[in-house]
This record gives sequence, C-alpha cells and structure tokens, in this order.
Amino acid sequence: MSKEKSFWTTVPGILTGIAAVITAIGGLVFVLHQVDGTGPGNNGGGGPPEQPPSFRVVEAFLRADPFDYVGPSPVTIKFTGRISVVGGGGTVSYKFLRSDGASAPIETLHFDGPGSRDVSTTWRLGGPGLTYSGWQSIKILEPQEMESERANFKIRCE
Repeated sequence: MSKEKSFWTTVPGILTGIAAVITAIGGLVFVLHQVDGTGPGNNGGGGPPEQPPSFRVVEAFLRADPFDYVGPSPVTIKFTGRISVVGGGGTVSYKFLRSDGASAPIETLHFDGPGSRDVSTTWRLGGPGLTYSGWQSIKILEPQEMESERANFKIRCE
C-alpha cells in the first residue's frame, strides 16, 4: 500500500500556502486603507486634495476683555484667542460670530506645520445708560467645521 503525500504537506505546498495568506493580508490592508480615506489619491471627488487628509483644527478658543464692564461709554471689548492645528501644514478659514448677528469677513491662516496661531478682533459699543450682555465665538469653516466656546461679556455704561 503506497502512501501519497498531500501537496500541502510538501515544502512547495507550505510555501504556496504562506504566500496565499500574505497576499490575503496585504489585500485586506490595502482595502481598509482605501476605505478610511487615507489611501493615495483618495480625496472623494477627483483632483488633488486641498489639504492633507490629516491636517485638522484641534482647538479654537476666544476670551473677552473686559468681560464685565461698568464705566463710561463707549467701550471697546477686545477678543483674543488661539487656533491650534495638527497633522502637517495647510490653511484654516474662519470668521468671528457675534451675538448681535453682525456679519464678519472670512479670514485665513496658513500653517507650515502643526502649531497654534493667535487671533483677535474688537467690538466697540455703548451709549448713555446702555446695559448689554453679548458674546463672540470663532467659527472654523475649513479644513473641518467647528466652533469655539462663546466668549461672554456684559457692560453697563454710566
């Protein structure tokens, strides 16, 4: 009685099996890389991407000074803040939002790499006997939408 060895128990069979497993794993990694949007050329719409996929804003904050004012009119409230990014360089588009609904222009900041940039704006208001509570925030438009917490203030003009 002759015992024939299975192909899969020979050295060429074992090597073929290992190669098949490596190929399957490589294909799975490639597909997952394409699906998560980080694959080469995967920008969702044709043409080169405007920003590297990993470039993003991680923090935007704003504060008001003075935040609680009592005194002569008019008063200028100065808003200072910071926008921080990670993931390489790119451009951030943003604008300031105000509680009175006034329209602000879109501004841009260019980052050569990860880091933070300071931003500021002012709001002058007042009038005899005016009491007013308001706020401003930073609205990030690109590379992803987000909004800072509101920088609240209140004034009482004498």
